[in-house]
Amino acid sequence: MRKEWKVKIIVLFLALLSFIGSLNGGFYLFKNSHLIFLTILFAFLIFLGDIIEIRVSPHVIMSLCSVFIFASILTIPLPLIPLTCTIAITASEFFVHKRVWYKALNNISEFVLSGTLASLVANFFITPGDFELNLATALALVLGAITYSAVTTFLIALVVSQAEERSFPDVWLHWVPGEQNILPFITLVLLGILFAYLFNKNFIAGILCLIPLALVYLAFKKNQDLEATVKEVLMALAKALDSRDFYTFEHSQRVATYAKMIGEKMKLNIKDLEAIESAALLHDLGKVNTPDEVLLFPGHLDEEGWKVIKLHPRVGADILKCLTILKDSTDLIHSHHEHVNGSGYPRGLKGNDIPLGARILAVADAYDAMRSERPYRKAYTREEAIAEITKYKGKYFDSEVVNTFLEILDEFPLLGERETYQNKFSEEKLSTRNDPSSNERK
Repeated sequence: MRKEWKVKIIVLFLALLSFIGSLNGGFYLFKNSHLIFLTILFAFLIFLGDIIEIRVSPHVIMSLCSVFIFASILTIPLPLIPLTCTIAITASEFFVHKRVWYKALNNISEFVLSGTLASLVANFFITPGDFELNLATALALVLGAITYSAVTTFLIALVVSQAEERSFPDVWLHWVPGEQNILPFITLVLLGILFAYLFNKNFIAGILCLIPLALVYLAFKKNQDLEATVKEVLMALAKALDSRDFYTFEHSQRVATYAKMIGEKMKLNIKDLEAIESAALLHDLGKVNTPDEVLLFPGHLDEEGWKVIKLHPRVGADILKCLTILKDSTDLIHSHHEHVNGSGYPRGLKGNDIPLGARILAVADAYDAMRSERPYRKAYTREEAIAEITKYKGKYFDSEVVNTFLEILDEFPLLGERETYQNKFSEEKLSTRNDPSSNERK
């Protein structure tokens, strides 16, 4: 409860700063009534942009409002920026997105403060509404964009670090790096510059510029929806595969939970975490090609059956390799049964030649496999599974990953605990134990 109120107090303080800026903007507009039309126009465009969202990755969504906020920085006076942003984002947050009050205020404050400070920096070099494409303008645009991005990510990291009780630098470094944030942002800024330039040269040209912008968005959205649909189909298929085997039901979801927690503990950036989570959910996709007589065989596999099982990492990677949205997950799936000592499959990779995400998946996958019942053995207890993981640390599993996972299990003692599936076999059939590298289908 204290943590929640701490976050809310921060949000209220940021909202107060935004309100003061907006109030100042209101007085300025009252004295300069000829700017009312521009203020209303840009407020409407920012509102429109904020309700048009683009998912640039599974956990990162950007709206087009940044295009028009940046355009407004180059077009209208500094005092009107907080007022314009407040009107637009307040309308979208409360009446379209309908978020709870503190989340809405947080989003409003982020846009108002980042837009205002970016405008302050840009105004050192150019006069809004009267700029030419020269060195001073280029410097203003670059510094304004950097300020806008830095303030936005700073405020996000500030709130998230308090909400999740993590250090501010860790959250900031986790959020900022990576093309999944930077490249879309650069694109939005460039579009904002183009719109502002055309708008200031010719009002009609600026408005007409919105038509190709809308067409680009629709084309991108259509392609994005298609990729998302394909991914959803693959996820559904992977879930169906889990359900195909009574003993591995929801296995992939649990592996994804463990793998993501390990990645977060190791302070991986958001792009790598997304790739690991997707790979975990789809890591057994290649078993779609595995016959039931092998996959559901109620015992240890013979050599021929084991050869068939060993094909599934490569088959899964082959299925996904043409899907752009999962390109970073493909190699993780291909490598999740490799061992750090080179004894794994399908390529016999060793050490750091195995992608870190795949080394994380290997630990998460093996732990959940041991904690699940099989027709030929009982589920390992928590202590037994930990002992096995520790035993093969540095041999099959990456030592740093194992140590991180053990810290997580120590921190969350109930993680992964669930009622075991009903025992369908006699105690005699369930007495066998074997190590994580054996012919057990994980």
